[in-house]
Amino acid sequence: MNAKTSLLAGRRGLVAVAVLGCLLSSAAGAAVPTSVSLEGVLLSAGGGPAADGNYGAAFALYPQATGGTAVWSESGAQVAVKGGQFAYALGSKTPIAAATVAGAAELWLGLTVGSDPELPRVPLRSVAYALAADTASKALAIECSGCIKAGALDSGVLQPYAKAADLGAYAKSEDLGNYAKASDLGEYVKAASLAAVAASGNYGDLKNKPALADVATTGNYADLKGLPTMAQLGKACGTGLVVKGLKADGSLDCASPFDAIDHMTLSKLSYGLLTNSYTEVVPSLAAFDIKDNDPTGSSNGLIQVPDLGTAIDLTVSVELTSKDVSGLILKLYDPQNNEYILQSKAGSGTSLKATFPKPDKVLSGDLTSWIGKNPKGQWQLAVADTKSNGVAIDGQVIKWSVNIGVYSDKKLALGGNLVLSNNDQVCNVWHRGAIRWSDPLAAIQVCDGKTWFPRLIGDTDKNPATSCKQIKDWAPGVKSGAFWLDPDGAGSGVAAYQAYCDQETGGGGWTLVAKVKGNDPTMNKNNTTQWRNKVPVGGQDCTSVKDENALCSAYDKVEFTDAMIRSLTKPARNLAWGHRESYKSVWDVINAGKRIYTHNRLFGAVSNLDYNGDPYYHRDCAGNAYGFLTADWGYNVSGGLLGHGSLPHGHAGGVAGASLFDPQQWANGKTYGPSSFSTLHCITDFSIGGGYYDLSSGKNAYAINSHWWGDGNSQSYSWNSHGLFVR
Repeated sequence: MNAKTSLLAGRRGLVAVAVLGCLLSSAAGAAVPTSVSLEGVLLSAGGGPAADGNYGAAFALYPQATGGTAVWSESGAQVAVKGGQFAYALGSKTPIAAATVAGAAELWLGLTVGSDPELPRVPLRSVAYALAADTASKALAIECSGCIKAGALDSGVLQPYAKAADLGAYAKSEDLGNYAKASDLGEYVKAASLAAVAASGNYGDLKNKPALADVATTGNYADLKGLPTMAQLGKACGTGLVVKGLKADGSLDCASPFDAIDHMTLSKLSYGLLTNSYTEVVPSLAAFDIKDNDPTGSSNGLIQVPDLGTAIDLTVSVELTSKDVSGLILKLYDPQNNEYILQSKAGSGTSLKATFPKPDKVLSGDLTSWIGKNPKGQWQLAVADTKSNGVAIDGQVIKWSVNIGVYSDKKLALGGNLVLSNNDQVCNVWHRGAIRWSDPLAAIQVCDGKTWFPRLIGDTDKNPATSCKQIKDWAPGVKSGAFWLDPDGAGSGVAAYQAYCDQETGGGGWTLVAKVKGNDPTMNKNNTTQWRNKVPVGGQDCTSVKDENALCSAYDKVEFTDAMIRSLTKPARNLAWGHRESYKSVWDVINAGKRIYTHNRLFGAVSNLDYNGDPYYHRDCAGNAYGFLTADWGYNVSGGLLGHGSLPHGHAGGVAGASLFDPQQWANGKTYGPSSFSTLHCITDFSIGGGYYDLSSGKNAYAINSHWWGDGNSQSYSWNSHGLFVR
């Protein structure tokens, strides 16, 4: 016995269509079932099959269509769905007792899928009532137990309950004969008249059968014609398209990104930071003259507007000068050769700066007619002069432009700040096109699939800078470190080399050309070959401020006007000065034995350097000179690089430093400082790459040293390690 019905309800966009099937017995061979089979199809809201999987369900039986209390329920059921179809046996977890339905006049089935509300109930008719028959038979068995059976009774006992006289009125053979006469029934039931289907019961025996679709005979959803395209997890719309939504049939609604997201939606999604609404300014390529007394307007300029798409706004801006603006007539011609009079013999003064049609009105013609159209093509501005000022050229159109508001599908504008993180992620093919911020370079880098391509000159040998100063000028926030330099440009002359750039001291832009260790004779005044012949010394690590002796690649290559002596370990201890002219390199100065002096101290002081002496003696004097002290003479050391000679000691001569040497006194024939030197108590000499030697005591001070004039030989020191920088 089968009873069929339908259950329809929405669940997360799904629809369940259920059919109650045959009754199931609680055990093999049982005559009366304790469960009911449920079969059905689970569909999406659009009509397609639900995704395969297990769905939680609960079932209940009620004595009425709505409200009331369930007489039976079963929860925690799992409904397995495949291809949208499912089957379940009601009572498989909680058997349906026969007594449950025995006393119910009617039963209604309720179904709950997952956490959704219960679906509308449907009636159970004869299907479950087989359970009631079991109850009745058992009840009779209980009632008759121990009773006298009918066969043991005398017929007279039963006579009052079944009298033939009483029954006769309800079934008389003579009366029934009137209703069933063979002669009358013969016309209604003739075997020969019955169609084949009446005898066989086979649908195939029907004549003129309707043409049924495959789905009608197979019951398979896939046999439907015009099967809708269903949304499929993990599959996109296709190249260049995005999912805009779901159609009513459950398929994907695809569109281009800019059809799916208009500019207002884009603004809302990005909190106003992104927009594809632009005003594209197409400027004139050159200024043009306005001829005096030229009423025909032969003075004109042309602008070729590219294909920027449909205009949502359009204005024209003009900026010009004239002897008398009130005599000018401005005419504009669009790509269709329509004429617009922008201004005619109005205004005053000698200049005009206006934008039409807003805020400045157009006298004739309607530029707003271009809204909704593509303004691609040639635009022409003609300026006529109706007054004579007695000159050939009355003025000039400095610049003019066609300004077009568009919604672009090719670029986005960022209304706020785009902040890139500083990271050390590896650049490979998977990150191609990625961008990042580099703290060490203070610049943006782009991954080309192999390496982070620099956006700052000087960070690869393929993209060298001419100097540390150029790098600083291009990237003011750049930090100190190693960079690639090539003064004569990449691919020509000297190959690119690495150098250490101090980008923070005194405005930055300093190139390290030499490093000298304190109290080390390697690079003092005696070793002229180190400085003159550029003999490499030490580790030659000129990409850092490592404490060592070194002559760097930049020593004979970097052009400079400024020089700086700086502690290698403490940048704040420095002394810098500027020269009155530019020099090709430090090596050129040293090799020529020049004595270059100037009073132009930039910053720092001798007293600020990294010394090993008494700070109270470090007082700069107004007469101090700063420069390269490289005169090639001396009393005690022939061929040394000395400060000045004709004394019984070298007096702290060297490559570069500060001295009380007075150039004017030297020009007057004097061999050392001011004639009143005995009254001075300040530093007279400081040098890097120099030396001090006292013949009387045999005392030596090497590499970085100082001497106080007026204190004899007691205040001569070798200082800590320093570097020589130029820019």
